[in-house]
Amino acid sequence: MSEQQEKTLVAMTVKQVSEVFDQLKHDGHSTAKVYLVVDRGFPSIGSRHMTGITGIRVGFDWENGKIILETDEPLSVADEKLRELRRKVEVTNSALYGVRSILNKPEMSDETKLAMLKKQIALFEDRSKETTPA
Repeated sequence: MSEQQEKTLVAMTVKQVSEVFDQLKHDGHSTAKVYLVVDRGFPSIGSRHMTGITGIRVGFDWENGKIILETDEPLSVADEKLRELRRKVEVTNSALYGVRSILNKPEMSDETKLAMLKKQIALFEDRSKETTPA
């Protein structure tokens, strides 16, 4: 059984959710806002990251048989990690372009190419150490 199938099997039913909400209402929480915890792939200080539930709808077509929760903000997998990975790919691609540009200049001497390649490598190393702005 795949991990995705296991996750599907442990999803709560409408009846189970209703029972939990009935108990919450009985305990005096009927005006509390409902949030969804979002795992961003890294630890947080203080409260976990959450997004509000803004709507509930019945799925149709490929989502048939499911109740869909709508959220305040789009959910994505480890968005900070993905942003950092994209930045690193951009830095690497830029460095490769620079190296190719240097190597494809037949009019340059090997010594000049070597000096320029060393500068390109130093630039790449500096940019690789930078962090992604938030």
